[in-house]
Amino acid sequence: MDLDRYNDAASTEVHWYLDQLLKEGVDGVWRSGIMLGAVGINNILTQRGNEISEFMSLPPSQRTKRLAKITDSIDRHGFLIAATYNIRCGVAWLDIACRYGVSAGYNPQPRFLLGQASTAARELFDAFPTLWPFDDYPDPFGPGEP
Repeated sequence: MDLDRYNDAASTEVHWYLDQLLKEGVDGVWRSGIMLGAVGINNILTQRGNEISEFMSLPPSQRTKRLAKITDSIDRHGFLIAATYNIRCGVAWLDIACRYGVSAGYNPQPRFLLGQASTAARELFDAFPTLWPFDDYPDPFGPGEP
């Protein structure tokens, strides 16, 4: 399928973001998450959405340099949590789309594609990424936060 190659690349990208959070130190990132709260992270996603999109489009070395320019650790952690959430949402969508064959590339019947897209959308809704990307650490944003 045409999306498979993007799905593989997206999985590689998300590891870069998770590695950056780990380099920051999960305890410090967790404390920043507590201070910012889910509202603060959602504000970053809204108010700095263009900056996050631009950041995501940069090669890893330039992303690292850009992060280094954010000297306030809480701001850097918040930005990185928001960017990681953004990329995890993209990875989740691509993964679901690939698993259900949601692509017009192979010229499926419209009703079949609609059925696949519907199933994929429901599954994505049920398993949508949370703001906190680490399952093995307490979630500073609490259960049920998007």
